[in-house]
Amino acid sequence: MTDRTKGLKRHTRAEVIASLDMDVGIVRIEDSSATSQNQNASAVSNTTKSQSKIPTPPYSELSRSSIMSPDTTGGNMSLVTVERTITQLIGIHGSPKSIDGSTQLTNLGFLNHFVTESTESVLNPKIKTIMKTGLIRSAFTSAHLMHTILAAACLHLNRMQPGNKNREFLEVFHWQRAVQLYQTELACTNTNNVSVDNTDSLIGSCLLLALNQFCPADFKPEHSWVFTSNPADLNWLALQGGLRCILGITQPVLSASIWGSAFQDADDRLRGFKEEQSGRAGLRDELANLCEIDDRATSENNPYHWSVQLLSRMMTLKPYNRPENFEIFVTWMGQILPEFITLLRDKDERALLVLSWWMALMCAVSPFQVWIYGRIVPECKAICEYLETTSTDPDILRLIRWPAMACGYHDCNPAAIVDVTFDSSGCFSRCESC
Repeated sequence: MTDRTKGLKRHTRAEVIASLDMDVGIVRIEDSSATSQNQNASAVSNTTKSQSKIPTPPYSELSRSSIMSPDTTGGNMSLVTVERTITQLIGIHGSPKSIDGSTQLTNLGFLNHFVTESTESVLNPKIKTIMKTGLIRSAFTSAHLMHTILAAACLHLNRMQPGNKNREFLEVFHWQRAVQLYQTELACTNTNNVSVDNTDSLIGSCLLLALNQFCPADFKPEHSWVFTSNPADLNWLALQGGLRCILGITQPVLSASIWGSAFQDADDRLRGFKEEQSGRAGLRDELANLCEIDDRATSENNPYHWSVQLLSRMMTLKPYNRPENFEIFVTWMGQILPEFITLLRDKDERALLVLSWWMALMCAVSPFQVWIYGRIVPECKAICEYLETTSTDPDILRLIRWPAMACGYHDCNPAAIVDVTFDSSGCFSRCESC
């Protein structure tokens, strides 16, 4: 590992922790968090009579659930015992479970929903199996992971069945505690003290915390950082580098963790995409020219180089709108470097254009992951509007046409999610071979 790579890892971990701190839009962490929780609890208590109870599957359904199997909970624990175990793990004091005096198996109901419903959107079969089994086992020994799973289940229910104020508060509560506890463990974990157990939980929480970033409620293009100028509004992208940081820390024991086999498979599939090479060979000419990438360019002397190189490799996977491409395309945001994130925070036009091209690829696979409609599509529309109204660069204005059609900012062109090419007049057109 080079000194530069070590420095990048330190910078990434610091950025992950700092970004979690500043992103009050996610978990609404405040200095007076205890006061805030009490105020929210009071408000929910006053309105709960008019709200429906948190939907909990019937006991018979919970009994049949995979979370109750010996493989995942370690024995024939009664439903009440499991509920009590979860409550004790996440902390009895300050838990919002007693807000409405409910005696339902609230936490167990959410856990069951996560296993039977929320995980169904995971395309990778190995990852899906892990989240239904091994991840649940790990959650019973990790408070931050249990909070994260419960928050993810609440989020899923709240997006499907909005309007339940009690459940909305529970989601906020669990995200808040998940982030606080996750930060604490991440800050004190290194390659010398990492274990298989906290590798399981750290990676699990990292993956699920991304859900809150990509499934915001009622997100619109005008909420994008390009219009708000709030750096925290780009954290949804900046935080994706956190997994790279955690994989570096947990490398000594990763192969023995529940994630070992699945991540090795993913690494094998991505091997041809991850190696950085100097120069502009293999890069899209349109992007290389725009970003002034020459034959001597590297990520050291050109902040656009690696992002464009990785994106160009992904753009060879035609037609773009195939489900198997999703697992490749989505990794781009976790591999871009902090220097490129800085350009995006500064609303650098060329960086925004490169990002919009990646978003166009993601739009192509949006039928397979609904969260793309919640975050990527409106963010892409925001970038298109911003560049079209502020840029005077003819190349920027020409190259933004493809993502503008892919995301629907302009009339959606089906060819835009199959391939991209520009004719002699500089207009987007479909590649005839596709």
